[in-house]
Amino acid sequence: IVVYGSGGVRSARLADALRKRGFSNVRNLEGSLFAWANEGRPIFQGTKPATQVHPYDWLWGKMLRAELHGGRAD
Repeated sequence: IVVYGSGGVRSARLADALRKRGFSNVRNLEGSLFAWANEGRPIFQGTKPATQVHPYDWLWGKMLRAELHGGRAD
C-alpha cells in the first residue's frame, strides 16, 4: 500500500495507523505528491495520464511548480 498526500504529514500518520492495524507492506510517498510531480514523474487521474495536480489553495500551491497547477488556487 502506498499512501500519499500534498505535503506528506497526514499520509505519514495514515501509514502508521495502517501498520498498527496489521498491514505490513505500507509506504508513505516521501516528499509528497507535489514533490513527485515537480520531479517530472508520471501522474494519473484514474488510468489516464495527467499533467496537473490540484494544489488545494494558494499556500499549498507554493509547493508546486506553477505549470502543474490544476484547478483554482486562490
